[in-house]
Amino acid sequence: MSDHPGFTFMNDALIDDEFICLICNEPFNNATCTPCDHTFCRSCIEQWLQKSTDENKSCPVCRHSLSIDNDLKPASRIISNRIDRYLVKCLACELEKIPRGLFSDHISKICTKATVSCLASNILCPWIGPRYQLEDHLKLCPYQQIRPILELIQTKNSQLEELITNQQQEIININERHQAQQQQIDELTKMIHVLKDLMRLLIAAHNNVSIKRIINFDDLVEQDDELNSYYLIPSNYAGFKWHNGAFMSQQHGKTSYPNTGFATAFKQNKKCVIFNSGCQPIKMRDSRSTFGILSFEATCAFQDEVILTVVGRRAGKTIQTMSFTLRYHELKMFFLNWENIDELEFSPKGGKQLATSTDTDRH
Repeated sequence: MSDHPGFTFMNDALIDDEFICLICNEPFNNATCTPCDHTFCRSCIEQWLQKSTDENKSCPVCRHSLSIDNDLKPASRIISNRIDRYLVKCLACELEKIPRGLFSDHISKICTKATVSCLASNILCPWIGPRYQLEDHLKLCPYQQIRPILELIQTKNSQLEELITNQQQEIININERHQAQQQQIDELTKMIHVLKDLMRLLIAAHNNVSIKRIINFDDLVEQDDELNSYYLIPSNYAGFKWHNGAFMSQQHGKTSYPNTGFATAFKQNKKCVIFNSGCQPIKMRDSRSTFGILSFEATCAFQDEVILTVVGRRAGKTIQTMSFTLRYHELKMFFLNWENIDELEFSPKGGKQLATSTDTDRH
């Protein structure tokens, strides 16, 4: 029997008899010829021969002996082109006058009743449904909402894994540096595990996922990136109350502080950096609700090997504390993965004064 899934021909009377399969009485589907010049649907003639005994495998019209493996050949392209021009009706959405040759495109791109997967199926969204429901699903799909974070993590993963591979090859050739290189690999491997754990955590907790965002402060200088001084971060910037936080533009930082950590930050194409004013801790607070922080990038400006202590509080109580060592010649990402805090404090301490700097007012 010929198989025409999902459609019916608009007008059977217009279909020439020479394009009708003599087994299923339907227009050819994957037209196939025999050595005796009879044409059938591929599936029809194969089923016919499979049901026949070895002695009776023959053409259903003239009884000429046939073999599935050797005697069945595709029919002329002229036949397929002619049949593909016949108009059909989609049984799912009931759209009419579709050329049969374009029906597959109709199902895969147009049909509102066709079953489709979520655009986030590649990151494990299980939703499957009719195409007309896809847009409403995407508005609420938690997997689609966390896609930017997952893609960022995947990009970082790829970069770190590539770096590990290169360093492992270097270890083979440079035995004297083996210990130092191995230490770097171990650190990067731990970082990869952290990123993978975070990815699994985000997927497992998608029902409770909150909207994540990246604050890079570039919009503070977008209207005028040639600001010739530094300024306090505006109150309520990005929804937070700021204390002792200042910012400067790339142009001012490169010109005024070329041999400091500011220059290091701006080498990474940062349009704007923030820093603590007057050696005092930077504080950011949300008095209305709690928030979380996944990671941040930092360096030090006028001293080297500064100890940065980060404190997370909720309702005035210290919930989390971590310390990091900053180097003026590198801009580094630090991972916290803290949740449910309403205040963050970044407090620098110590450090070695740079020989090229006489400014001791800021870290």
